[in-house]
Amino acid sequence: MKNKKKLALIAGISAAVLLAAAGLFWLFGGMGASGQKVYVQSVSQILGIGALGAQNRYAGIVEAQQTLKLELDSSKTLLDVFVQEGDEVKMGDPLFSYDVDALKLNLEQLQLDLENTKNSIATMNRQIAALNEEKANAPKDEQLQYTIQIQTLEVNIMQAEYDIKSKNNEIAKAQNDIEHAVVTAEMDGVVHRINRSGSEQPSVDGSQDNSFMTIMATGSFRVKGQVNEQLISGIYEGMPVIIRSRTDADAVWKGSISLIDLDNPAMGTGGAMYGNAVDDTVSSSKYPFYIELESSENLMVGQHVYIEPDVGQESQKDGVWLPGYYLVQEEEEMFIFAANGRDKIEKRKVQVGQYDADSDSYEILEGLSLEDRIAFPEDWIKAGMDTTDSPNYGQEEETGDLDTLPEGDLQPEAPNGGQIGIQPRAMEESQQAVSLEE
Repeated sequence: MKNKKKLALIAGISAAVLLAAAGLFWLFGGMGASGQKVYVQSVSQILGIGALGAQNRYAGIVEAQQTLKLELDSSKTLLDVFVQEGDEVKMGDPLFSYDVDALKLNLEQLQLDLENTKNSIATMNRQIAALNEEKANAPKDEQLQYTIQIQTLEVNIMQAEYDIKSKNNEIAKAQNDIEHAVVTAEMDGVVHRINRSGSEQPSVDGSQDNSFMTIMATGSFRVKGQVNEQLISGIYEGMPVIIRSRTDADAVWKGSISLIDLDNPAMGTGGAMYGNAVDDTVSSSKYPFYIELESSENLMVGQHVYIEPDVGQESQKDGVWLPGYYLVQEEEEMFIFAANGRDKIEKRKVQVGQYDADSDSYEILEGLSLEDRIAFPEDWIKAGMDTTDSPNYGQEEETGDLDTLPEGDLQPEAPNGGQIGIQPRAMEESQQAVSLEE
């Protein structure tokens, strides 16, 4: 009887292990070891077609191609300011000046110090000469004392000679300061800000700076955007983009991403990763990127705009034309990562037709429709992984108009027009216990 109970117990445990293994395979095998889900979007959404076509957007702000920030020299006294905020200036125009009288007094003091140091060296040289004469006539037991005095004076002379070199450099700088007591503009531009208080103030892009005067170059503008680290794979340098006014639907500009600044991320709170949610203290990085415009006509510095990837939505072609960065080529065949009917990722073969070099897009003849949901082909994506329509799996999505964002907070916009949420949501876990009765 005991043997039967032992066999039943072993069988029960084995069954439980098998069930647990199957559960783990279902949980992790379809999602990857990290529990990641794959973010997918409909082709219509990506291409900006029809009711589903709210194009992926980022908030952007227009800024000068070049900005000159001038700091006050704390060692000098400000005398006059020759410009006002909003004034247009040309290269070489005077901006402000320092007190020349104070600079001249400083120069005179430096020159006096220099003469005193030279006189001190001359005096020490005479002392050394006198000590050498006395040493020659002194008893042997006093020779060492004279030697120490002479060596001390020689060291002092070396220090004084070094001081002379330093004083000469200071004098040269003081003379240069007097010659350039009037600070001039180094480029054509507009005086954007004069900070007389010296306190930190917000700049056009929302950052803080305490520079005395800011001049923005006239003529050429650029657009600055910001992208979250989990969405950065969707943009690249050289990528064509469309700039849209936030107030005038007909106002459109074109350009391309000239720089993605990976060296200067801004930190923000909220979920930073796909997969299982984390606590509220987790931070994610947001990277600035810059757009070189084909034309900046009618744009204004500080103007808030929308940024869209240019996938040909301004000149729609017949059929399905997919951006090339969604395709994976293996030998002579093209593939995409698409969600199947069970919300799993599959690697699907597609037949391509013509190629449009201007928009870097391929005509898809077979294997893809506008209703299909596809993923950007990240290296970690494997067939069979679960998919999600939200870029923040395990996280709540905030909705809201970008107009409500504070100035300078350049957040990516969700495909539905709302702001992509970054507040994590704790995932619930449940455990089941297997009970074995004798």
